[in-house]
Amino acid sequence: MKKTCLIQLIVVLLTLSLWNCKKNEPEPEPFLITNFSVTVVASTAAANMYRVNYDVTNMSTRRYTITGRPRFSAVFTATATDGTTYTTTDGLPELDPGEKQPRTTFVDTKGKNATIGAEIRQTP
Repeated sequence: MKKTCLIQLIVVLLTLSLWNCKKNEPEPEPFLITNFSVTVVASTAAANMYRVNYDVTNMSTRRYTITGRPRFSAVFTATATDGTTYTTTDGLPELDPGEKQPRTTFVDTKGKNATIGAEIRQTP
């Protein structure tokens, strides 16, 4: 009978010590805009819009996952020769650490010639 009690006590103590170790682990730092980069690879005029090929990179050491809607977005701004600007937003996908993911989006410029720029912003 005493062996059983001793074994149960050891199991309880081990469980508590493991639980305490996990409890003391620091929470991961929140993702910041600077953890991501976006690079326009090519932009091609097609009808009234531009097709934009771009790369999104997670530069952190942990996986970026999405629960609900994306927290960060790639924002593309097309500036036409007459000064008019057009904006398109594309939510960031789930990304592994250091992963570069090629993607495509379209920016409607109403048929005007434009220069395309991109940046990462926090989703409102």
